[in-house]
Amino acid sequence: MSNAANEIDYSKYFWQNELVRLKSAQLEEHTEPGHFASLFDSQQRFFNEGEQELPWDEAKWKSVWENYVSSNRDASSWVLVTIETLDGVKVGGGNIHCIDERNGRFGLFLGVDPPYRGMGYEQAAGRLLLDYAFNERRLYICCNFAYDGDDSDSGNKFYQSLGFKKDGVLRARVFHQGRYWDEIHYSLTAEEFNAGK
Repeated sequence: MSNAANEIDYSKYFWQNELVRLKSAQLEEHTEPGHFASLFDSQQRFFNEGEQELPWDEAKWKSVWENYVSSNRDASSWVLVTIETLDGVKVGGGNIHCIDERNGRFGLFLGVDPPYRGMGYEQAAGRLLLDYAFNERRLYICCNFAYDGDDSDSGNKFYQSLGFKKDGVLRARVFHQGRYWDEIHYSLTAEEFNAGK
Protein backbone atom coordinates (compact mmCIF):
# COMPACT_ATOMS: atom_id res chain seq x y z
CA MET A 1 0.00 0.00 0.00
CA SER A 2 1.38 3.42 -0.98
CA ASN A 3 2.20 6.02 1.66
CA ALA A 4 1.11 8.66 -0.85
CA ALA A 5 -2.53 7.67 -0.19
CA ASN A 6 -2.05 8.56 3.49
CA GLU A 7 -0.35 11.91 2.92
CA ILE A 8 -2.36 14.99 3.81
CA ASP A 9 -3.06 17.46 1.02
CA TYR A 10 -2.77 20.89 2.65
CA SER A 11 -3.40 22.84 -0.58
CA LYS A 12 -6.95 23.77 0.50
CA TYR A 13 -6.29 23.93 4.24
CA PHE A 14 -7.63 27.15 5.81
CA TRP A 15 -5.05 27.20 8.62
CA GLN A 16 -2.02 27.55 6.33
CA ASN A 17 -0.39 30.36 4.40
CA GLU A 18 2.91 30.91 2.61
CA LEU A 19 4.97 30.47 5.79
CA VAL A 20 3.18 28.53 8.54
CA ARG A 21 0.51 25.97 9.33
CA LEU A 22 -1.58 26.07 12.52
CA LYS A 23 -2.77 23.00 14.38
CA SER A 24 -4.66 22.45 17.61
CA ALA A 25 -2.39 22.56 20.68
CA GLN A 26 -1.78 19.11 22.20
CA LEU A 27 -1.08 18.01 25.78
CA GLU A 28 2.18 16.22 24.94
CA GLU A 29 3.76 19.32 23.38
CA HIS A 30 5.25 20.50 26.68
CA THR A 31 8.20 18.19 25.95
CA GLU A 32 8.83 19.47 22.42
CA PRO A 33 12.36 20.85 21.83
CA GLY A 34 12.51 24.50 22.85
CA HIS A 35 9.06 24.52 24.43
CA PHE A 36 10.27 24.05 28.01
CA ALA A 37 13.53 25.88 27.26
CA SER A 38 11.62 29.04 26.31
CA LEU A 39 10.68 29.43 29.99
CA PHE A 40 14.28 30.41 30.68
CA ASP A 41 14.14 33.50 28.45
CA SER A 42 13.24 35.70 31.44
CA GLN A 43 13.04 39.00 29.57
CA GLN A 44 10.62 37.56 27.01
CA ARG A 45 8.60 35.90 29.78
CA PHE A 46 8.31 39.28 31.52
CA PHE A 47 6.98 40.87 28.35
CA ASN A 48 4.46 38.00 28.03
CA GLU A 49 3.37 37.77 31.67
CA GLY A 50 4.17 41.19 33.16
CA GLU A 51 6.00 39.75 36.14
CA GLN A 52 9.22 38.08 37.19
CA GLU A 53 8.26 34.47 37.80
CA LEU A 54 9.72 32.25 40.45
CA PRO A 55 11.84 29.35 39.10
CA TRP A 56 9.94 26.61 37.28
CA ASP A 57 10.91 22.98 36.83
CA GLU A 58 9.73 20.64 34.12
CA ALA A 59 7.10 19.00 36.36
CA LYS A 60 5.48 22.37 37.08
CA TRP A 61 5.62 23.36 33.41
CA LYS A 62 3.95 20.05 32.45
CA SER A 63 1.20 20.61 35.03
CA VAL A 64 0.58 24.22 33.95
CA TRP A 65 0.58 23.27 30.26
CA GLU A 66 -1.82 20.34 30.74
CA ASN A 67 -4.19 22.55 32.73
CA TYR A 68 -3.94 25.31 30.11
CA VAL A 69 -4.73 22.99 27.20
CA SER A 70 -7.44 20.91 28.88
CA SER A 71 -9.26 23.85 30.49
CA ASN A 72 -9.32 25.87 27.27
CA ARG A 73 -10.72 23.28 24.89
CA ASP A 74 -13.96 25.27 24.73
CA ALA A 75 -13.57 27.22 21.49
CA SER A 76 -16.27 29.69 22.54
CA SER A 77 -13.76 31.68 24.60
CA TRP A 78 -10.29 30.38 23.59
CA VAL A 79 -8.65 28.98 20.45
CA LEU A 80 -5.28 27.33 21.17
CA VAL A 81 -2.84 26.61 18.35
CA THR A 82 0.61 25.25 17.66
CA ILE A 83 2.61 27.02 14.94
CA GLU A 84 4.63 24.87 12.59
CA THR A 85 6.54 25.50 9.39
CA LEU A 86 5.29 24.03 6.14
CA ASP A 87 7.96 21.34 6.65
CA GLY A 88 6.30 20.32 9.92
CA VAL A 89 8.80 21.89 12.37
CA LYS A 90 7.01 23.15 15.49
CA VAL A 91 8.21 26.70 16.13
CA GLY A 92 5.76 28.08 18.70
CA GLY A 93 2.15 28.57 19.62
CA GLY A 94 -0.54 30.99 20.58
CA ASN A 95 -4.18 31.68 21.06
CA ILE A 96 -7.21 33.81 20.51
CA HIS A 97 -8.37 34.58 24.03
CA CYS A 98 -11.03 36.42 26.02
CA ILE A 99 -13.54 36.05 23.18
CA ASP A 100 -16.56 38.24 23.89
CA GLU A 101 -19.16 37.25 21.27
CA ARG A 102 -21.70 39.83 22.43
CA ASN A 103 -19.37 42.78 21.89
CA GLY A 104 -17.21 41.21 19.16
CA ARG A 105 -14.01 41.67 21.16
CA PHE A 106 -11.02 39.34 21.59
CA GLY A 107 -7.29 39.24 22.29
CA LEU A 108 -4.44 37.62 20.41
CA PHE A 109 -1.24 36.06 21.73
CA LEU A 110 1.53 34.42 19.70
CA GLY A 111 5.07 33.40 20.53
CA VAL A 112 7.83 31.40 18.91
CA ASP A 113 10.78 29.64 20.45
CA PRO A 114 14.06 31.60 20.53
CA PRO A 115 15.78 30.02 17.48
CA TYR A 116 12.82 30.92 15.25
CA ARG A 117 12.24 34.54 16.28
CA GLY A 118 12.58 37.27 13.70
CA MET A 119 11.61 34.99 10.78
CA GLY A 120 8.03 36.22 10.35
CA TYR A 121 6.33 33.15 11.84
CA GLU A 122 4.37 35.15 14.45
CA GLN A 123 3.09 37.62 11.86
CA ALA A 124 2.09 34.82 9.47
CA ALA A 125 0.25 32.97 12.25
CA GLY A 126 -1.33 36.23 13.39
CA ARG A 127 -2.81 36.86 9.95
CA LEU A 128 -4.38 33.38 9.97
CA LEU A 129 -5.91 33.79 13.43
CA LEU A 130 -7.15 37.31 12.69
CA ASP A 131 -8.72 36.13 9.42
CA TYR A 132 -10.53 33.39 11.34
CA ALA A 133 -11.68 35.72 14.12
CA PHE A 134 -12.89 38.50 11.83
CA ASN A 135 -14.14 36.58 8.80
CA GLU A 136 -15.37 33.28 10.26
CA ARG A 137 -16.35 34.13 13.84
CA ARG A 138 -17.62 37.62 12.88
CA LEU A 139 -15.76 39.22 15.77
CA TYR A 140 -15.14 42.93 15.35
CA ILE A 141 -12.14 44.20 17.32
CA CYS A 142 -8.89 42.70 18.59
CA CYS A 143 -7.49 44.45 21.68
CA ASN A 144 -3.97 43.88 23.03
CA PHE A 145 -1.17 45.60 24.87
CA ALA A 146 2.60 45.46 25.12
CA TYR A 147 5.11 47.08 27.46
CA ASP A 148 7.29 50.01 26.47
CA GLY A 149 10.65 48.77 25.30
CA ASP A 150 9.24 45.46 24.03
CA ASP A 151 10.20 45.66 20.37
CA SER A 152 10.26 41.88 20.01
CA ASP A 153 8.30 39.88 17.46
CA SER A 154 5.53 39.43 20.02
CA GLY A 155 5.47 43.01 21.30
CA ASN A 156 5.04 46.49 19.86
CA LYS A 157 6.68 45.59 16.54
CA PHE A 158 4.31 42.64 16.15
CA TYR A 159 1.14 44.69 16.55
CA GLN A 160 2.40 47.46 14.30
CA SER A 161 3.39 44.97 11.58
CA LEU A 162 -0.18 43.62 11.48
CA GLY A 163 -1.74 47.09 11.20
CA PHE A 164 -2.89 47.56 14.81
CA LYS A 165 -3.55 51.17 15.83
CA LYS A 166 -2.13 52.59 19.04
CA ASP A 167 -5.01 53.43 21.39
CA GLY A 168 -3.05 54.91 24.25
CA VAL A 169 -0.59 54.42 27.07
CA LEU A 170 -1.25 53.47 30.69
CA ARG A 171 1.71 54.84 32.57
CA ALA A 172 3.77 52.88 35.11
CA ARG A 173 1.60 49.73 35.08
CA VAL A 174 4.17 47.12 36.15
CA PHE A 175 7.40 47.17 38.13
CA HIS A 176 10.35 45.12 36.84
CA GLN A 177 14.13 45.32 37.24
CA GLY A 178 14.04 48.49 39.30
CA ARG A 179 11.71 50.58 37.17
CA TYR A 180 8.09 51.01 36.13
CA TRP A 181 7.01 50.04 32.63
CA ASP A 182 4.21 51.66 30.62
CA GLU A 183 1.49 49.54 29.04
CA ILE A 184 0.85 50.45 25.39
CA HIS A 185 -2.63 49.50 24.15
CA TYR A 186 -3.42 48.55 20.56
CA SER A 187 -6.52 47.54 18.63
CA LEU A 188 -7.44 46.38 15.16
CA THR A 189 -10.93 46.28 13.66
CA ALA A 190 -12.28 43.86 11.07
CA GLU A 191 -12.45 46.65 8.46
CA GLU A 192 -8.84 47.67 9.10
CA PHE A 193 -7.64 44.08 8.85
CA ASN A 194 -9.56 43.34 5.65
CA ALA A 195 -8.46 46.62 4.03
CA GLY A 196 -4.84 45.58 4.56
CA LYS A 197 -5.20 42.03 3.24
